[in-house]
Amino acid sequence: MAGVYGAIDGRQDFFHVLSAAQSTLSSLGANASADPTLASVRRQLDTIAQWTAHGRTPTEDERTSIDMGLLAARELENSGDPRITQWAEQLQWLNNYFEDWPSDDEAASATDDDYFESDD
Repeated sequence: MAGVYGAIDGRQDFFHVLSAAQSTLSSLGANASADPTLASVRRQLDTIAQWTAHGRTPTEDERTSIDMGLLAARELENSGDPRITQWAEQLQWLNNYFEDWPSDDEAASATDDDYFESDD
């Protein structure tokens, strides 16, 4: 585990967690369409997938436009459903990784302290 990026230790892990997060959302079915938070997360996951397709590096403006980690922490983390709680955690990892877009080495050695130091 890599601190603020959770189970994401590099690009390969990022794409695996992104795919898993999209699959979890799809498994929520009709609820995802009706709920504004889930609809926003769906749009953001799809946008991240588009912006990173074929090895593309997202721009800084693109990376700072994503807020699904905040939505997950605020709206989903305390759902009482362990699957949703785990998914919310994955969304936060994805958001942090996408926002920073670290190299594989940086991601693999990241700690929570690195994240908080970069906010200074």
